Amino acid sequence: MKIDEKNNELISMEIKLENLQRKLKESRISIDIHTKLKILKDLNDSSSRDLNSSLANVTKEFPDLSKDTLGDSFESNMKTLDTEINRKRSELETQKFRRSKSKIDYDVSLASLGEKQEQIKSYETQFLHLNDQYKSIYGDNLTLEKYENIMDDIELDYNDEFQQSKEIQFLSGYYTKAKKSADEDHNCLLCRRKFNDSDPKDQERLSAFSGLLKVRLNRLSSREGFEENVKRKELFLNSLRDFKSNALKLLHIKKEEIPKLSHKIEEQKRSLLQYDETINKI
Repeated sequence: MKIDEKNNELISMEIKLENLQRKLKESRISIDIHTKLKILKDLNDSSSRDLNSSLANVTKEFPDLSKDTLGDSFESNMKTLDTEINRKRSELETQKFRRSKSKIDYDVSLASLGEKQEQIKSYETQFLHLNDQYKSIYGDNLTLEKYENIMDDIELDYNDEFQQSKEIQFLSGYYTKAKKSADEDHNCLLCRRKFNDSDPKDQERLSAFSGLLKVRLNRLSSREGFEENVKRKELFLNSLRDFKSNALKLLHIKKEEIPKLSHKIEEQKRSLLQYDETINKI
């Protein structure tokens, strides 16, 4: 009769062990790893005490019954449990390390994106200033995409007007000297013809010649604004040349670097979320 009772106790112990293993599996699903370990330890300690107490009673009443027969299964299961816990702990630490590294890479990418955006702001501020100058001269807006073509057109326009300006300066200087020569020396600066002061017809010719030179000078004087415009175009063209490398950088950053970096950041963000999901499941 006692043997049946003890067999029932052993069966009860096996059931407790099975319940313990089932609870261990359930605990992996929803409980944090540190909480799991505490629960496992408490269950392990409680079960060990119950089993050791029962085993001591059985051994005392039945000296011939082997203790190893009762303990082998439990010890084997405990070793398996310890191995699984250590494996999970190692896996958790590995995943945490990988996530930390990914977080650093993600933060570096975000910082790089911020720097690129600051560069864009700086370059665009310079470009807006150039656009204001361009609009005041040509009455149109400057486009970044056609920057090099526009710069070539402006350079041709400037060279043409600069040449005209030089011609105006030359003619203005020549007409000024010619009028002075006619008014003071009574001769033609070009052909060196001397006008006869005592000949009324020569005096008429001299007067007409001086008047013609005055008209030419007045026409040239009316083009002073033209020369000012040429100077403005020269300054603007120099500004365009200075900004050319930044314009190319601005286009490269906006069209290539920013899209690639933004795509990389999205991938890193997804990777971090995957690590979080994996860690929560361990």
